[in-house]
Amino acid sequence: MADLSYIDAAQEVKIVGQDATGNRVNFVGADSNGNMLSKDFATSATGSAVPSNASFTAGKNPSGNLQALSTDASGRLFVNLFDNAGNGLSSQANGAQRALDGGIDGAGIQIDPRQCVVDVTSLPSAATNGTFDTPNADPFGNQISISETYAYTRFGQMFMVSSGLLSSGSSSEKAYFYFRNASGNTKSVRIKRIILAGPNSGTTNYKFYKNPTITANGTALTITGARQTGQASPQATCFTLPTASSMGTLFRAINVPTGSSFILDLDYSLWIEPNNSILITANQSLIGGLSGVDIDFVEE
Repeated sequence: MADLSYIDAAQEVKIVGQDATGNRVNFVGADSNGNMLSKDFATSATGSAVPSNASFTAGKNPSGNLQALSTDASGRLFVNLFDNAGNGLSSQANGAQRALDGGIDGAGIQIDPRQCVVDVTSLPSAATNGTFDTPNADPFGNQISISETYAYTRFGQMFMVSSGLLSSGSSSEKAYFYFRNASGNTKSVRIKRIILAGPNSGTTNYKFYKNPTITANGTALTITGARQTGQASPQATCFTLPTASSMGTLFRAINVPTGSSFILDLDYSLWIEPNNSILITANQSLIGGLSGVDIDFVEE
């Protein structure tokens, strides 16, 4: 190790080396220009500390051999990059620019990371016929948040069905509206809202049941889409005044008075999966009173 023979702010500082026997040797000198003199022990050449050529061993390459670093005429360092398995990493040129490869595609071709793009058709945003479409964006490319109702309607998945104004023909509880998603269907029903119309006289007590036992479907209703074009076809079926041998499992009861309507906003929370159904019964206080059920739903 070199040490300082003496230090004095007003005097010079001498740096020396030390040989194997401990003797101080080889005081560091300088040339007439003030450049520190050095010695290349590989060639025994002496001269300025700013040599015209220099090399040094930096470490071992993947083969275990010593590898020297080198620079170009501008002093830029050349570096070969390898992975842990010793495989050299490659790069791609694009004009005056170059970047490391981003990977290998299915054909075994190296991928230039500057050419990587996102396939926005695979990003989910709004359901259409059971799949997903590209995100909605404004003219500047900013993604637009949309409601579920708008998305389902836009892509033809919103349906509406109405019983019309109908008398149950009885002053006792009677099967009134039957909503069925058959076992062969591939989509689930999600109910957005149910509108219960009160009778023109008296009151109507509505009850909701899951999975009734139906022996006769009753009168089939026409299910229509919210759009005139681009509308999917419904899989579910709806009927009025079915015949039920068992009402099923009761989960809700609502009483609607004369001249009123009750809107049951479910926000798609009531599901009817394939091979399931719901039954709405009506108990009209006056025989001949007219009531009605409207349902908005989607299939996905």
